[in-house]
Formats: sequence, structure tokens, C-alpha cells
Amino acid sequence: MGLFQRGAGIISMIILARLLTPTDFGIVALATILVFLFDTLSELGNKQYIISKLDVNDDDLNTAWTLNIIFKLVIWVVFLLLIPYISQYMEKPEIAPALYLLSLLLPIQAMGNPGVWLYLRELNYRPFVKVTMVSKTLGFITVISLALLFENYWAMLIGTLLGYLVPVILSYYIHPFRPSLSLNRAKVQSSYSQWIIFKGLVGYSRSQVDSMLITKFFDLKIVGVYTMLKNISAIPGQQIIAPLVEPLLAVFSKSKNDKVNLSYQFNLSMLVVLIMVMPIAVLLFNFHFQIIGIILGSEWVQHSNLLAAMIFLLISFSISGILTQILIALDKVKFIFYYDVISFIAAAGILIFLQGQSIETFTWARSLIAIFTSIFLLAFVIWQLKTSYIHSFSLILLPVLSSLIAIYLAKLIVTLFSAEGIVELIITGFIFGILYLTILAIALSTYKKPQEIIQLKIILNDYLKNVQNKIKAFK
Repeated sequence: MGLFQRGAGIISMIILARLLTPTDFGIVALATILVFLFDTLSELGNKQYIISKLDVNDDDLNTAWTLNIIFKLVIWVVFLLLIPYISQYMEKPEIAPALYLLSLLLPIQAMGNPGVWLYLRELNYRPFVKVTMVSKTLGFITVISLALLFENYWAMLIGTLLGYLVPVILSYYIHPFRPSLSLNRAKVQSSYSQWIIFKGLVGYSRSQVDSMLITKFFDLKIVGVYTMLKNISAIPGQQIIAPLVEPLLAVFSKSKNDKVNLSYQFNLSMLVVLIMVMPIAVLLFNFHFQIIGIILGSEWVQHSNLLAAMIFLLISFSISGILTQILIALDKVKFIFYYDVISFIAAAGILIFLQGQSIETFTWARSLIAIFTSIFLLAFVIWQLKTSYIHSFSLILLPVLSSLIAIYLAKLIVTLFSAEGIVELIITGFIFGILYLTILAIALSTYKKPQEIIQLKIILNDYLKNVQNKIKAFK
């Protein structure tokens, strides 16, 4: 199912890039940024509250559902009233119709069944896989059909709405709980929610500060190009890393009083995530031109160098998810808020200072800001866990150095073949993959004592045995 979902998303992107213009993508990107800004403002953190609470009853679920409906409906009405002023301020009146339609996301999301959050407490993700399968399939068919029919951005807007509406409807099929209006636990949940609201708002603003400023500094075509390439760079994080990180809040919360075990869980999580993300980042950096040419076509390749700059955004996104989850488990929500505020102010200040510079300069600045702030957050987490900086960073550097050495040797070998274009990408990618796994295996074999390495070897051995058994069964 996961393979189908990722494949459908990539195929959809390839088709849309050839049917629609960068300006179409710019309109959708700007509308999405603004709508999700208000959606973030309406996010009370109900799901996080239910997941992290030791005991949950019907009053907790009903109150969370009721507060969600009230708050999102209020924010929705406010947003509708502000749309004319927003489009005028952005000096892009053509985005108003898109904003009106996409604003329906706010009331739609409020209606979901809170009972499904109980599955997250139990680390039961099977129901969500089924829901995602259905919603992705319907969304794929709808978007492609409408794009072929109308060849404009409305296809993406309607597809986005459908992608949120279907899971809401199916949430009542996958869980028996039926919510009712109640505010019995409003006071308790409100005290928890106040920091979540501010943290979410500032956190979203920090992550989207580049996109927000680009909509003012550049025209809709550049906005569309930047957003599309940013989405491509985020695919590995969203499709591979995010599903790995999501269960960590529940795992970390159970170990919050055991710093030794929590440190072990943290280091192992960072190691696994970086082992997966680093080779992807290295390939994106070295073969951005070929990758964009294959995925999007000739109209987009002139800005493919932006993808190379965005690899630090991918790395930052991948590790920040783990860092945020562990800080929430340690009850450091206020720190995350202050961190996001300072990071947002610093990033906004630097990027505003770069107004008038090229989109390439702007992108590199944003990417470097992201990685430096993530390194600072990483250092703070290690300090909070009272674990060894040398130990943690030595584990983190394993996949980083392995991937850099592997790509250097792979490119050196490929020069002997005089390959170009797609052929060069395929050959280099194949050789790089073999070298990366070999170098990483040698590096791991030199570590004898760290519990994280021992556990990683167990995971890899179990995985290889599973693959071998499937191959034997197939034969």
C-alpha cells in the first residue's frame, strides 16, 4: 500500500507538471500557504493531548471534538472576511477565488472522529493505512481527470479538498466512537492548548517563512517553481521519514522518566533516519538537473539548481521531527515555542535583508538557516538527555560520512564510462548504492559496544532474513 501511495503521488506530480504551468502551481501554493496558516492558528493540539494523556475517557474525546469545531468555525469565518484584504495586500487578486474554495478545509477538518486518536495511543496504524489508501486513490483519479479536462489549477484545489474530506468521512467507519457536544473538560484542555496554539502558529510560520516572503518578492511563476521543487525535496521526508517519526511521541512518552533508555531511543532513531535520508540527499544534490528533467520536463530544468540547495531542508526536516517529539515527551513545549519564535525572527530578518537578490541566493540562505537551527536544537536535546555529545555525534556522522565518501568514489568510477544524462544517473546511482551500503557496513562493524549499533544490526539481520524467506517462498 505504501508503495502504491508514493507511486501515485509521483505519477500525479509528473502528469500535472506537464499539463499545468508554473503559474498555476504558484496560485495553488500561495492559497495553500495562507489557508494552512489559518488552519494552524485553529489547531488546539487536541490530538497531542489525547495521545499523551495517561487515561482517556469519553469526556476527554467529546470535549476535544467540540472545542475543535467551535474554534475552527470561528477562524474560518474570520478568514472569509479577510480574503479580499489579503489578496489586495499580496497584490495578487487572482488568488481570491482559490482562497474561498480552499478555506473549506477548516470546517471539514473539524468534523473528524476523535476516536481514531485512540489507535495512535495504541500504536495501531493499520486503520490509517486503509484510509490513506482510499483517499489517495480517489484524489489521484480526481486530480488527473480534472487536469486533463480543464488544464488549470482548479484540479489541484479540488483534489486537495477531497484528500481531507475522505479521511473525515472514513474516520466514522474505522472507529466505533461517536462524539457528542461537550465542554466538561474544556478548562483542563484549554490550559494544555494555549501553548500548542502559539507553538503551532510560530512553528508553521518558521517553516513557511521562505514561501511567505517569496510570494511578496517574486511573481507567481517563480512561486510555483520554488514550491514545486521544495515539494520534490520534501517527498523523501514526507513519504519515508514522517511515518517513522510519528510513533515516536508515544514511544518517548513511555520512557520520559528513564533518561538512559530515552537517550538510547533517541540515538537509535536519529541513526536510522539519517541512514535513510543521507543517500537520498546526496543524489538530489549531485543529479538535480537529470532528476528534474525526468520528473517535471524541460520547462522546469532551468531552475533545477534550487533542488540542490534544498537538500539541507530535507535533512533538517528529517531530524527536526525526532527532536520535536522528544522535547514534547520531556514536557518542553514552552522551549519549542521560544525556539520557534527566535528561529522565525532570525530567518525572516535574514531573508528580508536579501530582498532583491536572486531566487538561488534566497534558497541557499533559507536552506543553511534551517540546518544551523536544527544543529542547535540537536545540541540542546543531547544536553537535556545528559548523554555524551561525542557518542551521539559519532553515531550521526556514520551515515553522513559514508554517503559523502560513497558518492565521491562513485563519480570517480563513472568518469571511466563517459556516461551522460539519465544513463549517468542510473550507473552512478547503482554504484553509489553498493558503495554506500558497503562503507556503512564496514563502519558499523567497527562499533562493538554501543547498544544502538547492536540493536541496528539486529534490525538489519531480521530484515535480511525476512527478505530471504520471501525470495525462497517466491521460488
